[in-house]
Amino acid sequence: DPRLTKVLVQHTPRLTSLTDQPTAMKDLLDDFPLPEANHLLFAGAALAGAAGVATVLKPQKMHEAYFSATAEEDAPTPFHKPSTRWLGLSLCWVGGLNLAAGLADSKSKKTKRNLLIANGAGLLAGAAMDGYNLSKKTQKRNITGGELAAIGTLGILSIARVVKDRDDVGGDPAE
Repeated sequence: DPRLTKVLVQHTPRLTSLTDQPTAMKDLLDDFPLPEANHLLFAGAALAGAAGVATVLKPQKMHEAYFSATAEEDAPTPFHKPSTRWLGLSLCWVGGLNLAAGLADSKSKKTKRNLLIANGAGLLAGAAMDGYNLSKKTQKRNITGGELAAIGTLGILSIARVVKDRDDVGGDPAE
């Protein structure tokens, strides 16, 4: 993309200083439109909520959709209905937290930022786990590949939104 090349060339000198990286990254992100924080929170709510409800209602089908009959180096991939349903309930819970934060008033910017950080980190960790499980052939490629792309993208966008809005929500997250 020529726009990306232009922005990278324009901002490369700023990226060389380790102490200036947050400012340089924010400046770089200022040139790219990102979804609003509430939209990212609602997307997280929909993603987690839908997966959670499906897992609570149809744990066996969800297990069969994601996992191979046997793992590359393991015995058959086990299925345990109660723990699979607990996973579904946890996903519904995460979806509810995202929905609540997205619906919160505009005075809740720091809370939303903190949830976007947690979401971004969790989604990126989930994408990494999907990648690992794909490499071990524990999870099925056809459904896991799409999930990896969706949660990886949502994770990156969540962290990028926090960096871009840094000055609007109280500056340094350590504050």
